[in-house]
Amino acid sequence: MKNKKTIFLILFFLTISIFALKISRIYVEANSCVGCGDCVLVCPVDAIQLIDGKAVIDANVCIECEICLKSCTYNAIRKSK
Repeated sequence: MKNKKTIFLILFFLTISIFALKISRIYVEANSCVGCGDCVLVCPVDAIQLIDGKAVIDANVCIECEICLKSCTYNAIRKSK
């Protein structure tokens, strides 16, 4: 019985760790970003900010809806594979 509890706790903490380390597959190619702010305006969850004239996506907030990808005139927002 104790082994089952231990295994459950280990699996539980591994699952929590995986969700805590969420990494967005949507990212900004800084060299291509001109800081126009179009992506900031269309993001439904306010996951994008302009910092030092470049867009930065908060992976913890991003829902990966890809609206920003389509709105970027300069193709600076990309999706990793």
